Amino acid sequence: METENKTLTQISNELGVSRDKVIYRYKKLPEEDYYKENNTIYIKENGFEKIKEDLKDEITEGEPEDSSENPSLDYLIEQLNKKDEQIEKLHKLIDQQQQLNAEDKKLIKELNHHLAIEAPKENSEQEEDSSEDETKNNLTKTLSENAKQL
Repeated sequence: METENKTLTQISNELGVSRDKVIYRYKKLPEEDYYKENNTIYIKENGFEKIKEDLKDEITEGEPEDSSENPSLDYLIEQLNKKDEQIEKLHKLIDQQQQLNAEDKKLIKELNHHLAIEAPKENSEQEEDSSEDETKNNLTKTLSENAKQL
């Protein structure tokens, strides 16, 4: 006869309802329909039938109680997917920033190289000024193009 007795969890799984709903119904049962053993509550067959009858409307829907949690689970999954997309975008932005930083370093290196080269002594001051201005203008254009890409 002990094989007919079921725990609250077994009943909730079998009926497809939450354990809380089974506990609520168990508390209404008379003492002869259940017993406790080692801190576990066992429902006798008669009590099981009463709980089953009481939950009949919820059982006949054919969906377990867990389906009521699906909207919140779906919401959480949707939020995780959005966060994944945001992380992906941030990774792309970081990659772009690193590429721009590498280009900037290259330009700075070239600029330092140009500045380190001494101008030939036979050139007049005017030619030197125009050459420096041209180099500065090219550097400014390149930097502004990189800034626009950001």
